[in-house]
This record gives sequence, structure tokens and C-alpha cells, in this order.
Amino acid sequence: MTLKECLLQYCDMQVEIRNLEKRISDLEKKNNEYSMVQASSLEPPFCLHEIKISHIDFKKAKEIEKQKCILDERYIKLLELQTKVEEEISKLPTSRLRMIFEFKYIDNLSWQQVAWKIGNKATEDSIKKEHYRYLEKIDC
Repeated sequence: MTLKECLLQYCDMQVEIRNLEKRISDLEKKNNEYSMVQASSLEPPFCLHEIKISHIDFKKAKEIEKQKCILDERYIKLLELQTKVEEEISKLPTSRLRMIFEFKYIDNLSWQQVAWKIGNKATEDSIKKEHYRYLEKIDC
């Protein structure tokens, strides 16, 4: 996958990573089921109180673990791609280009917001041109 392709997918990868984190967390919670039962004290006064009892459905736990492994694999691949993009941005030749790419892809800002953050009389059009010129240059 080229840098250009990675950059175009970067924002989507971030969203997918957050979704996977939530799904993995939800799967882990599903495996920890419990029931509430009533019991009394062993000694006087014999008062009723509720006790939480954990239980595991081993068939269900096995399937949940399979699903979790699949999600974990996707999660790791996405983190690797994310790291690759960030490494490539770190290798850009100028501070200005690094900021443009970081604000646009990592921070997911609009071109107008990128220009505003860059400052120094940067305009939305000038930032876009600089960005696309660099991408065309590396494709050659």
C-alpha cells in the first residue's frame, strides 16, 4: 500500500480502531455474567441479603474468545498501518509538510482548519497545493 493510499484510509482506520476497541470490550463483558441470589447469614440475626454469583457458559466463552481473536488480529493490523503512516509523516522533508499531513490526516482537520493552525499567512488553497504537489512528487 502506498503512502497516498494509507493517508486516504487513515481517518477511516482511526474510526475502525475505536469501533474494534469497543467491540472487544463488549465481548469481554459478555463473558462475565452473574446472577443475584438471596441468602441469609450463618449466625443470628438471620437477615436476608443478596449475593452476586459469577458463572461462565464455557461454550459461549469459547465462541466469544474466537470472535475476540479475530477482532484482535484486525486491531493489530490497523495499529501497524497507523504506525506506518505516522512514521512516513515523520520522514517528510520539512516541518511545514509534517504539520500539514499531521493536521490533515492524524488530527482529521479540514483544509481551512489546517491553514489556520499553520498560520504564517497560509491559505486553504496554498496548503492544499503544497500537499498535493508533494504527493505527486513522490508518485513519480
